[in-house]
Amino acid sequence: MLTITNVSFSYDSRPVFKGLSLSFGEQWTALMGANGTGKSTLIKIISGLLVPHSGSIVSSGTIVVCPQSSEQVPPCFSDPELLNTSTFFSLLSRLEIGDDWIDRWDTLSGGEKKRCIIADTLSRKPDVLILDEPANHIDALTVKLLSNALRTFTGTGIIVSHNMDFLNSIAQSTVLLIPEQDSGSRALVFSTPPLNAINEFEKEQEGQRERKQLMATALKKIERQKKEAIYEALRDKATRMSKKNIDIHDSDTRAKINLARLSGRDKTGGKKVRSLETAAAQRESALKTIEVTGLRKTGAGLNGKKSERPVLFYASDGDLNLAQGTYTLSHSALEIRNDSRIVITGDNGSGKTSILAYIVHTINNHDLSLWYLPQELSDHDRQKALEKFHALNEKEKGVILSIIYRLGSEPSALLSTQNLSHGEARKLYFADALVQGASLILLDEPTNHLDTVSTDALADALNEFEGAAVIVTHNTVFAKKVGKVFWRIERKYSTGKLLVYS
Repeated sequence: MLTITNVSFSYDSRPVFKGLSLSFGEQWTALMGANGTGKSTLIKIISGLLVPHSGSIVSSGTIVVCPQSSEQVPPCFSDPELLNTSTFFSLLSRLEIGDDWIDRWDTLSGGEKKRCIIADTLSRKPDVLILDEPANHIDALTVKLLSNALRTFTGTGIIVSHNMDFLNSIAQSTVLLIPEQDSGSRALVFSTPPLNAINEFEKEQEGQRERKQLMATALKKIERQKKEAIYEALRDKATRMSKKNIDIHDSDTRAKINLARLSGRDKTGGKKVRSLETAAAQRESALKTIEVTGLRKTGAGLNGKKSERPVLFYASDGDLNLAQGTYTLSHSALEIRNDSRIVITGDNGSGKTSILAYIVHTINNHDLSLWYLPQELSDHDRQKALEKFHALNEKEKGVILSIIYRLGSEPSALLSTQNLSHGEARKLYFADALVQGASLILLDEPTNHLDTVSTDALADALNEFEGAAVIVTHNTVFAKKVGKVFWRIERKYSTGKLLVYS
């Protein structure tokens, strides 16, 4: 069990949580929310990397966080006590980890390294296990292997991922973080898997949206009735207050009218107006209490820059030596035109990232505005991106913030934070590429760390982009939205073949 009680935390002056209370039982719980809602911050608070400003965290035992990536060989592979156990070998077998993987760690793909990291985490048998984006970089086969391995865990599991199929395959409950205007994020708890939870939330939002629309319509009607009542009251008052039809000798009536004019004691129609004003105020107050997750325009708002050169990259039929010469990839003629939309697919370890690196190295020998987004951004990269943003003038910041908003993040979060999330950092990098007018962008798993809304927005932005784009992705829905030409890599041991199709 894991219990969070009345936790509050802020970055500088921006609240992330205020009085957050949650409990996690002995099952897998999906922790979901848009980029910037505090998922990574909550994980750091639970694991002790961050200290909350108030509140408490109580755990029934040891807490282990599985990192998103690792440059070092996981320690379990050098632990003699583990290496000689059948349980560990069974775990390696379930994850299909090769006997030679540790010896060639530097040449493993991101997905292959991920399997080894998961094996290390599970081998520690923690009471509370937290997985931060375990489905990044991995193909469909690896997703299935990880799902099967993680289902064997019997403790309290918390998993952050934007891969809905993966989440839905193992999580039995869901916590959804929802941003609020001035008090950070609140948590909605669902005792159902993520897909059902999202459907419940969307139905609730639709109901809220309909209620808000009906109340807004009723308020307009009351305002219209109030104007009519005021007009009628003024007209009646003018008629009553007029001395035109009063006998010049009727001094009592004339005196009463003069008194009403002086004292304002004429209240004809006033009750109706005050009643309508009260009704309008009640509906205005009720409208403010109805919270609806807003819809926003997506895309990026900039069209980029199309190169004057019709062909940006060309390689005739032949072989490429990749992965430090340990892998030979055969291919037919490859071409990147100035308006290409190329999606590269293939299993983990097939050479997708290596192909991108080859293209970057080759094209950098020419005069071309090229921008490359790697699979992961280091802490140093994210900090440099934030420093570069803060050094811009107000006009330049405005352009970047507009793009960030249309990519699914709140500009206020970027302005106030000193610690960018991985998803926000990727959006900031992409926004900078558009502002700089890149003619060719190369994206290695760009949907890693992005929520569903942000992924859709990125697809819209790429479809608006006038330059060329080459994209590596395991996200099949995203690939279909943005791809025009597909390069499929099939590898067998030390050789592979690249197939091109439309």
